[in-house]
Amino acid sequence: MARIWVPQLVAGLLLLWALNPSNPYGYYVLLRCVCCGIFACLALKAHERERLGEDLPHIECNVRYGSQPMKRGFVMRSLLAVSVGAGAAFVGQRLQESRAHTRADEVNKRQRVTYLVAEHHALTNWRSGFDEDGVKLKDGHRPVYTSDIAGAVLRTPRQPVLVIGQVFDVARDQEVVTIGVKAAGYPDMNFILQCTTAHADLVLKQPVDGGEFFAIIAEVTSVSRPGFEADAFADETEDGVHANVVVEPGDQYIMKGRCLDLMCWGEYDEDDPFLSAMP
Repeated sequence: MARIWVPQLVAGLLLLWALNPSNPYGYYVLLRCVCCGIFACLALKAHERERLGEDLPHIECNVRYGSQPMKRGFVMRSLLAVSVGAGAAFVGQRLQESRAHTRADEVNKRQRVTYLVAEHHALTNWRSGFDEDGVKLKDGHRPVYTSDIAGAVLRTPRQPVLVIGQVFDVARDQEVVTIGVKAAGYPDMNFILQCTTAHADLVLKQPVDGGEFFAIIAEVTSVSRPGFEADAFADETEDGVHANVVVEPGDQYIMKGRCLDLMCWGEYDEDDPFLSAMP
């Protein structure tokens, strides 16, 4: 009787490759078709072995085809392989559906941001002259000054900017609603923006596990920088614990203005090619 290790090896390799999350959906369709054929062939071979083993001498049956417990074990392994194959195909299909749903959400999110930018004629590359080392120069960097930030966001005529950041506060003072936004990236900037009640409600209804970052169209009216920042910490010595207060020049910029529109962005990736490619 022909050896059957070849189809078993093929099925095993196909099932192992099914664990690769980047497989296309068509791979799992092919997997189901190939594995179903292989498992059906193995089941027929197992049945044929059991039938022939009954007519053969006992010693030859033990040597060539195995004892009765071994044959039952072979059938059980075949059934187990069928179950594993069906499970792998099912999981693979669900992974593909989940990735397709994620890609659709990503496309929808980017289309919405593109629409907001176009609707408000917002600037998207206003931070291109800065990085974590300061203002980019031909021969290096220099520190960022308030005039640099003001020149990037305060335009004539006035033009809003796109900000990706985390909302750290929502305040209501009679009919005035403001949100505080810590912008992602460099330099360190906080936006204090007046917004509508609908915008504030959207922020308040957003669950934390849904993503903490928002895409905001902000119209900036002023830029400032605190002259000093105080930092307190405890210093433990042999004489006891002493409280220390350090006063340093402020390095955080405060941007005030209005929130024209916003939407939930989700997780933020500073290397997102979509954001870096926006004009």
